[in-house]
Amino acid sequence: LALVDAGVFLKDVVGACTIAAPLPGDTKTVLVDPTHAEARRAATLDCAVLPRFGSILYLELGGELVVKADALEDLTEVAVKAASDIGAALAEAARDHVGDADDVREASLVAAARAGESGGG
Repeated sequence: LALVDAGVFLKDVVGACTIAAPLPGDTKTVLVDPTHAEARRAATLDCAVLPRFGSILYLELGGELVVKADALEDLTEVAVKAASDIGAALAEAARDHVGDADDVREASLVAAARAGESGGG
């Protein structure tokens, strides 16, 4: 939010996460943002995206389990969806933050104007 507060225009917000598939061959059961202990013996996929543009910025496969190509595709879809959801939530929080800041700024201007009118400046 520091960039937003500084007035920097953002085209999108990066959403990122790690997912872990703890069971060999099972890409339907995944953990989003697993703990270190949960990820240690799983296949993990780190993912960063620009949700508005549908761009994948970063993917890194890790962990102890071997992942086949078709399973990697499934894991990638899950990771991109999770990271996109996180990015969308961050973007909404940034929009709400700007709205709250605008409300505070407006209230301050009104209070300053009233104080100026009453000579209490």
